[in-house]
Amino acid sequence: DTERVFVLWGSQPHSSKAAHGGHGLTDARSNLGVKTIVVDPYMTAEATKADVWLPVRPGSDCALMLSWIHHIIENDLYDEQFVKHWTNLPFLIDPDTKLPVKAQELFPDFKQTTPENTPAYVCFDLKTNAVAPFEYSAPADSAVDPEIFWAGEFNGKQYKTAGQIYKEEADPWTLEKTAEECWLQADKIEEAIKLYVENNGGI
Repeated sequence: DTERVFVLWGSQPHSSKAAHGGHGLTDARSNLGVKTIVVDPYMTAEATKADVWLPVRPGSDCALMLSWIHHIIENDLYDEQFVKHWTNLPFLIDPDTKLPVKAQELFPDFKQTTPENTPAYVCFDLKTNAVAPFEYSAPADSAVDPEIFWAGEFNGKQYKTAGQIYKEEADPWTLEKTAEECWLQADKIEEAIKLYVENNGGI
C-alpha cells in the first residue's frame, strides 16, 4: 500500500491560506495519513510537521530540483510508459526555436489522423530505429515506441528529445554536489525523493 505525499516547495498554506489550505492540509495529514515534504529555508508551521524538511539555501532551488531529476532518471524511478506516452519528453526539440518539432515540419507529406487541435509531433521510434511522426494516442494504439532519451541528426540538423535535454542539464547534480550547493545533507535529499516516488506511484 502507498500513501499520498504532498511536496510543499516554498509554499506556506498555514500562513497564506489559513482558512482553506492550512486546515485542509491538517485534515489530510490527520485523517488521510498524507505525508509532507517541505522545501523552505524557514522553519515554517509546515516544516515543523513535515516528514522530511529540506531547509534549502535561498537561491539554490533550481539545483535541488535538478538533483531530483538526476536521481530519478539515473535510478529508473519513473513510470516509463507514462513518460513515453503522456508527457512531452520524447518530443524532438528544435535547437533554434527551443520548441517541440511538429510532424509537418520534418514530414511535409504527413497526413494527421488526430484532431487538428492536438498537434502531431516527432520522436525517435524504437520500432523502426528512425525519426518518425508521433501522434497523440493511448499507448496501446500508438504507431510508434518513442525513445525518451535520444540525440542525433535528421536531414543534416542535430536534434535532441526533451528528455535528453533534461537529462544532460541534470547530470552534474549528484546528491553530494547538490548537498554542498544547497547547504543540505545528501541523505535527506535522497529520503525526500524516495518518499515522493514510492508514495506517488512513480513519475
